[in-house]
Amino acid sequence: MVQLARSLKRNGHEVTVLTGYHPQVPPETFAGIADEGIDFYRMNLPKLSFTPRTLRNIVKLRRWLKERDFDIVHAHKGMTTNYVFLASLGLTVPIVSNRGVTDPLVFYSAFKYRMNKIDRIVAVSRAVKEVMVQSGRIDPGKIEVIYGGVDVHRFSPDVPGVLHGELGISEGRFTWGFVGNSGERKGLRYLLEGFASYLEKYPDDLLILVGVYPEDEPVKPYLKRLPGSIHAVGFRTDVHRCLASFDAFVFTGIFKEGLTGTVREAGAMRLPIVCTDVGGNGELISDGQTGLLIPVRNGRAVARAMEKIRRNRSLAEKLAGNVRSFVERNMSDEVRCERMTKLYLRVLEERRKATSG
Repeated sequence: MVQLARSLKRNGHEVTVLTGYHPQVPPETFAGIADEGIDFYRMNLPKLSFTPRTLRNIVKLRRWLKERDFDIVHAHKGMTTNYVFLASLGLTVPIVSNRGVTDPLVFYSAFKYRMNKIDRIVAVSRAVKEVMVQSGRIDPGKIEVIYGGVDVHRFSPDVPGVLHGELGISEGRFTWGFVGNSGERKGLRYLLEGFASYLEKYPDDLLILVGVYPEDEPVKPYLKRLPGSIHAVGFRTDVHRCLASFDAFVFTGIFKEGLTGTVREAGAMRLPIVCTDVGGNGELISDGQTGLLIPVRNGRAVARAMEKIRRNRSLAEKLAGNVRSFVERNMSDEVRCERMTKLYLRVLEERRKATSG
């Protein structure tokens, strides 16, 4: 959301950002955007429930929307869409909503997305669109596929890494990286199983887990079993510098992935990638062209793919170069902003014709 807001502002549009409070979103995420001329507001928008507090939040948001008289409102998360949908009842402001996961739609979500109140839905991958059409009976013409953006200047192969120095690791040691969390859907257990097998052939190599803590249950036994071969460094805000510390990247998610942002960022960093065929990730990782695509829940497949990249330098170079080029052409902030702006203008033109006709 912040990346898109900045791109829109640079292109001459007036932009306002409203966000709630979330413990996983550090305040520095929004640092500097007010200085760039972007109006920034925070509002308490917890999970919807049938309580007086929720009603007050909806009324407060409705008042806020009416006062500002926006040309268009873009809701970037499902919960935000719920609030905007209810708060704008009776208002004429066009609404664009994002959908970034491949969960089947439940009754309310399907109803909400089918209503004319929401003008367009932005799906972050074709896989997300297909799920919405099939499970929610959403008109496919209402859903626009626009990939999430990445700052290809910040996430660049020229960025220096930081983790080898921090962890006291020799620069020549081949390092695999993972960025995510230890939740079940990221498939960490299969990555760790695969890496343990991989070490039998490449015992000096290293795996660094960003977003995972040493005390997290999936990783604890492996830290004891393979001391010095795995580092869990927890949550980081300098993900680009962490990615720059890796020689290759591996992602093992098993469900609920729209198109994984960290895979997109690793691609921008020109890293050879091993990735599970989950959600829309196959739209970025074309097996043998922009990475190696493997089945989910399969530690052996993880190990085989990692070994393939490790022993074949020319293949690794080809995959890394191809994926960087693909991200630049299809997933840069600039490309996303251009496609999103065209969508906004199309929505506004359709509204204009509907009201004038």
